[in-house]
Amino acid sequence: MEKNKNKQGKINIKHLINNNYFWLIVMFLINFGIMIAFNPKILSSYYLFAEDGEVFINGFLNKGLSSLFITYGGYFNFLSRIFAAISVTFARIFNSVAVLTMSQKLLSMIFSSFVCTYFVSDTFKSIIKSRTKRIAISLVSLVLISNFAWLFYNGVSIHWWCGILIFLISLNILNGELPSYKILPILLISILSSPSGLIIAFALGYYLFKKIDFKKSLKHNFEKYSKSEIIKILLLILALAVQSYAILFLTDVNTIVKPQLTIDRIGNLLYYSYLLSISSVNFLFGSLGYLRLANVGLNTIFGILLWISILYFAERNGKLKYFLFGLGSIFFLYFMINYKNDDFVTYYQEMISTSYQIWYHALPAIIAFFTFCICITSNSDFKTPVVQYAILLFVLISTITCVNHPELNTAKQLEKVSKYVDYSSKQYVHIKISPDFLNWYVTVPVKKEYCEVNDCVSKVQESSKISSSRRK
Repeated sequence: MEKNKNKQGKINIKHLINNNYFWLIVMFLINFGIMIAFNPKILSSYYLFAEDGEVFINGFLNKGLSSLFITYGGYFNFLSRIFAAISVTFARIFNSVAVLTMSQKLLSMIFSSFVCTYFVSDTFKSIIKSRTKRIAISLVSLVLISNFAWLFYNGVSIHWWCGILIFLISLNILNGELPSYKILPILLISILSSPSGLIIAFALGYYLFKKIDFKKSLKHNFEKYSKSEIIKILLLILALAVQSYAILFLTDVNTIVKPQLTIDRIGNLLYYSYLLSISSVNFLFGSLGYLRLANVGLNTIFGILLWISILYFAERNGKLKYFLFGLGSIFFLYFMINYKNDDFVTYYQEMISTSYQIWYHALPAIIAFFTFCICITSNSDFKTPVVQYAILLFVLISTITCVNHPELNTAKQLEKVSKYVDYSSKQYVHIKISPDFLNWYVTVPVKKEYCEVNDCVSKVQESSKISSSRRK
């Protein structure tokens, strides 16, 4: 009897260890904990960042649910605005600006943790068979992301995280697997929240092309698709069409450069996008390593050598399509960034030599990292992948010394006014928020007694400007 109990206990433990949802929950909590460990003071700080205040929170205060469908910066920011709507709603319920800031932070951290955790899912076992390897890659990717300013704890940067999720899902589409209905709603919202979402069109195009039999009729080719596939494809195309329409036609003239597409300009555009794409893989050395290589003029050489090495392993391990999609996506993203700049030379120098502009490399760097990991990883069980883990350890050591820390001094201004907050009031005060070197504000409704000794206004302040902190 006792032997049967021990045997049953062992079976249950083995079943738990092999359970997909068990590992997703464990990794979600670990990733969430790591984000707190990076900056423990963030939980007690009244932290809001840039457009979260003046654009998204103020926009919802002023326009309500209709603000969700307003473009900003040239595209829809659906998830950022949803976060703001939820945060303001909770702030009204509890009449607390502390709840407002905490909601923004927690929503951002939950989504960020989910994105990094998602790669651990069994969904990706056909790409990297070993869950242990996927766990290691997930953890290192989170540390690498921390190298880029302002990507944690706010709704402004959530479009980068949407881009990462879209890239990961695109990998499975390349592998002939459309997203499940469980992840599809989150994917559609992500596409409507980030211009980077357009990269999924390449994966979807590949998926459709692979199914075409040119010797058969159109009707025969169409019959290959199940109803489920057709619904998913149409929904993805619709989301891409809406975001593309916003980028092309709904952009405020003050938020985007409309350049003359001369032959010289197109040539320069392609050239500098190429240079940035080649050097993106150097972020494997951390953000400081990237800048050091650029400052001594070795970024392109190192980049070419690394990409050639990755190409070799991609061919060897049968993962060439992931290599091409990864590098192609990076080039496309840099092309989108460069397209809006008239002076390529100056902007290129800023991109490779200043820590301020480095956050525009976030998504290309993460895509380069995942492409690197996928291509060098063999699914063979023949030998212990000691070298692969050693490489990941090297990347971890290189990136963990470059963790970015948010500016929290401005948060003290929100904390000071917090005891006067009254969300039923029509009197407002504009409070400066992070970062301290830019002029971003959040509107807070306050009690009349506060206005007796301080300047108040009767209107919610909104902004249509594009700060230099977010030109994409």
